[in-house]
Amino acid sequence: MNSLQQNRKAYIISFICTIVPILLLLLFQDQFENMYNPDNHLSLHLTLEMYSIFITFIIFIFGWKAFVHNPPTILVFIPFIFLAVGYFDFMHTLTYVGMPPLFIDGSIRVTSWFWVAARATESLCLAIILFYDEKTIRQVNRYTILFCTVLFFILISFIIYTSSSKVPLLVVEGTGPTPFKNFLEYCFCGLHFISLLLVLRKLKKTKNDFHIYIYLVFAFILLIIGGIQITLFKSVHDLVNIISHIYKAIGYTFIFMSFFYSNLHLTFVHKEKAEKNLVSTKGMLDSFFTHTPDSIALCDKNRKIVKVNAGFERLTHIYSKDAIGKPFITIFPHMQEELSLLIDGVLDDKRYIDYSLEADYPEPVRMLKTIYPIYNDDHIRFAVISRDITQEKLAKEKLEKMQNEINETLKEHQGVIIKFKKIDDYFVITLCSGKLLRNMNLAANEVVGTKLKENTFGEDGKIFYEHLKQAWKGNSLTFEYKRSGGIYAVTLKPIIQDSNVTEVIGSCIDITKLKKTEELLRKSEKLALVGELAAGIAHEIRNPLTTLKGFTQMFGSHVSEKEKPFVDLMLSELNRIELITNDFMILAKPQMIKYQQHDVKKIVEHVLTIIEPQATLNNIEIKRHFPIQPVTIICDENQLKQVFINLIKNALESMTKAGQLEVSMEQTQDNCVSIKIKDTGCGIPAHVINRLGEPFYTLKEKGTGLGLMVSFRIIEAHHGSIEFTSKENAGTTAEIILPAI
Repeated sequence: MNSLQQNRKAYIISFICTIVPILLLLLFQDQFENMYNPDNHLSLHLTLEMYSIFITFIIFIFGWKAFVHNPPTILVFIPFIFLAVGYFDFMHTLTYVGMPPLFIDGSIRVTSWFWVAARATESLCLAIILFYDEKTIRQVNRYTILFCTVLFFILISFIIYTSSSKVPLLVVEGTGPTPFKNFLEYCFCGLHFISLLLVLRKLKKTKNDFHIYIYLVFAFILLIIGGIQITLFKSVHDLVNIISHIYKAIGYTFIFMSFFYSNLHLTFVHKEKAEKNLVSTKGMLDSFFTHTPDSIALCDKNRKIVKVNAGFERLTHIYSKDAIGKPFITIFPHMQEELSLLIDGVLDDKRYIDYSLEADYPEPVRMLKTIYPIYNDDHIRFAVISRDITQEKLAKEKLEKMQNEINETLKEHQGVIIKFKKIDDYFVITLCSGKLLRNMNLAANEVVGTKLKENTFGEDGKIFYEHLKQAWKGNSLTFEYKRSGGIYAVTLKPIIQDSNVTEVIGSCIDITKLKKTEELLRKSEKLALVGELAAGIAHEIRNPLTTLKGFTQMFGSHVSEKEKPFVDLMLSELNRIELITNDFMILAKPQMIKYQQHDVKKIVEHVLTIIEPQATLNNIEIKRHFPIQPVTIICDENQLKQVFINLIKNALESMTKAGQLEVSMEQTQDNCVSIKIKDTGCGIPAHVINRLGEPFYTLKEKGTGLGLMVSFRIIEAHHGSIEFTSKENAGTTAEIILPAI
């Protein structure tokens, strides 16, 4: 509705142009006929046709010129269509009755068929083009279209000339057009009417191209009127025939005006806009040239400066009036040689972008230069853009140095420095460095980017993930984390920006050795306490023990032979009490140990001989695997016997029912002797093995834990070691390793 209101005047003008000529013909038909002289028919016909031909050729010429500037749509075919129409009208004029003969005598049959060819080409092609006017086509060469157009009208001309005697007669002088001719004219009018409807539809939608379509409205209305009137004449000399040619000529004029506005006028508009844009662009470039902080120098082909900006003056401390006319390389004397080579390259159409130049005299200078050729200018040959990056370079080097120092510090950190960032429901490692990482045979790039989820590392990973979640809430945490047999102290601290946690930074230190040291300290404290207790007990027992032993010996010298075995038994037990007291003293203070060469195989055999009766009573089989040759070591025989007795007794006590005790001995490649005592008893739980040897720690109901503790001390004094391996309900193996001779 808005379009109808805005274009109301155009519709009124179109209506007037359509109705007024018809009304004038109807109202003043007699007056026009009285004024019209049929003898002037030929000249009037020739004038009107030549005008129409001129208009069609002008449309073609303008379209040919504007072809390369138009978008590749179906509209580019319009000039070539009117070239064909103009040609057919030209042939219609040459073959018109009464025209001087050129190629062929004038014939009403031939001229009427050239007329039909022109009208058919124009009406049909315009209707098709207006229907598909927005359709984009593949880019085509205009010479190809011209060749096809020429080939088309030559072919039609050939058909008309060669078949003039065979084709139907279209006009009968004195009678007028034949029904077939009138049918064709009505078809052409119908095509023009379809084109008119298409134009009106586009006129209703358009906002910017109003004049283009209103001219086409005028054109098609006039062509429809002329097409109807051409069916009304009786003789070719009738006035109505001349008037139909007038309508055609005016209609073509309106088509030319529409075509002109849509092509040449828009071309001029675009050119004007381009010139305005060029001026605007030039203004922006001038503003950029003047106000950019970078130095810009424009030079001629002789390498001399033509123009500089304020940035050049700030960089070089040379005023533009002093710089203009000087060779550019003289502005930077300490870079002349390299600049000269660069300018040689630019004059050979090369270009250099952000080329770095350095000079150290009289002070360090770093510059970035962009040098490129300038074309289409008779005076200026190349431009040089310079930027002083000395401070930027120094700052960058300082920053890199600091970064390297930070990286080295992180690498030398005994533990690991690590950073996390939360994405969705998982944490991503963004930084990881430190000695601990290298000790674990991991590279930083293998760890960075790893996504941590709740189940990434099993149950231990779940604990670590929960602590990360707490840290992401803004809490600083310190906790111990166990993984792969190690114990790690972990500290997590959130990085908060604008009240939001952006990252979590943490440190991780391996405290496994520290924990073991703490454990050893606790054991040492227990040993010191046991030693003090043992010294007190031994001191209190020795005095009465000496009295008992002395009186027993005196009593033994006066008893009968029958009672003497009982006295010997008492003395043996008193000696055993004394031996135990001496063991207590081992805990209290170092003892004088008599190190001598002994065959450890004999020592073990002696202990097994003592233990064997107890094993037999408990239905335990003892197996021996000893080497044939002697196994000599330096040791205290009694102390080693005590160790073997403790270990073998523990093995027997672990087998409540019948079992098997296997004692083996072999020499190792590192010149040591390995003694293994293996039982088939109840075994030792895995969490207990690491605590074996602690005072007062035992699995026996009435044990004290001192036996194994003394055994560990004895073997350590002999520069050896004791190791236990066990499996519950399967048995235990105690391995003693001592240095051999």
